[in-house]
Amino acid sequence: MSANPLGLIRILAKIDVKNAETTANWYQNNLGLVINQNFTDVESWRQVSKDGHGTGGVIGFFAPHTQPSCGNGAVTTLVVVDIISAVDYLKSKDIDAKKPFKVGDGILESSFNDNLGNPLMLRQNDAY
Repeated sequence: MSANPLGLIRILAKIDVKNAETTANWYQNNLGLVINQNFTDVESWRQVSKDGHGTGGVIGFFAPHTQPSCGNGAVTTLVVVDIISAVDYLKSKDIDAKKPFKVGDGILESSFNDNLGNPLMLRQNDAY
């Protein structure tokens, strides 16, 4: 692993939500992410990742907030191997994932919203 000037060890995307537990459960049930059990005793915070331990980055949910947090153009992006399969999976869960579109050489994206209206993005990047 190469060193970085910040000493970065993990990336965390924080989303402000009405209820951290309800939102984390939605991400687990609909996106297959795993809730990190180290934070379930804190009512205002939950976090999920692909393995429940933060490998590959973390999405954290901070409550209570009454409005979706990403109205300023920030979008949490989930990088996937096969965007067509990922979109099909979301649609099978009645999640309105948009048709993937090309944003660069070998890069496809598809947008959708979580249960509170926060915008999310799927990305397939052939460089990964």
